[in-house]
Amino acid sequence: MNELKEFLDYLALERGLAVQTCSAYETDLEGFLSYINEHFPNKVNANGSVAVEEITADEILLYLEYIGRKFSGSTVARKLVSIKGFFLFLVVEDIIKKNPVELISTRKRERRLPHTISEEDVERLINAAEPHVIFEEDAESSDDDEDGEDIAENESSPMQRAVSVRDVAMLELFYSCGLRVSELVTLPFSALHFDEGFLRIRGKGSKVRIVPLGSNAELLLKKYIDEARPLFNKRDDAVYVFLNKHGNCMSRVTMWRLIKKYSAMAGISPEVSPHWLRHSFATHLLEHGAPIRVIQELLGHANIGTTQIYTHIDAKRLQNIHQQFHPRA
Repeated sequence: MNELKEFLDYLALERGLAVQTCSAYETDLEGFLSYINEHFPNKVNANGSVAVEEITADEILLYLEYIGRKFSGSTVARKLVSIKGFFLFLVVEDIIKKNPVELISTRKRERRLPHTISEEDVERLINAAEPHVIFEEDAESSDDDEDGEDIAENESSPMQRAVSVRDVAMLELFYSCGLRVSELVTLPFSALHFDEGFLRIRGKGSKVRIVPLGSNAELLLKKYIDEARPLFNKRDDAVYVFLNKHGNCMSRVTMWRLIKKYSAMAGISPEVSPHWLRHSFATHLLEHGAPIRVIQELLGHANIGTTQIYTHIDAKRLQNIHQQFHPRA
């Protein structure tokens, strides 16, 4: 459809949105247009494309009701934002005369508190990877899985030790810097600034932020780079810091599996996911008195409203303490 392609080109070229963001818009709008095509054949041109100028608010509302039976309120709200942006573009470009979506209010997203774990559980999670580091280095490696990380628990080889050193460094860096999973697994060497004590992270929308590097994370990271990474770097030209056993960039799936593995070993909730650590990073900073604006910068949030959800967690903690200890609570 020409109108959709023009809109996506506008998002990428004129607004400079990230590839992932443009892809999300495309997915949302293709789903909407497919619905119109299937349920309202009278809105389809002879060439099979949807006649966008014929779409009314009624069809859009029916579509929102339709997807509301399958998706959460936040997903429906996001899809509506995509539709609003699309029709606004069509009006501005004089492709349509009237905007059918302008009177449809954006649904309020469900405000769910993010999951976190305690500082003690974070310590246990990171420590769960450490026992492997002291194993003897004389056993054979086990078979690899698709990402090269399926290593027997009782294995005591140089590779097992290297994997443990890497995993401890990854977990420490992930939590102490509040990184996104994608930022961690694709972290390039150019992001490391040991002399200045920070990481230069390229996040969503290619926005760059500076994240302080803690002393413990720096120590573990240098240990991994000096002692363990050479075993992974098969071609000696890998640009990424963290590598799998094939010498390739780590995957998000592998990071998810590692956190599941070590959280089980540490006796923490089996529902722990990588994003829990990022949420925990923000929550623990707030609990120790860090300003919300600083947390926003560290997380790379464009909107302070995204960060302010953590204030609800801290307020809940304070309320519980008040109810527990105050004589007139």
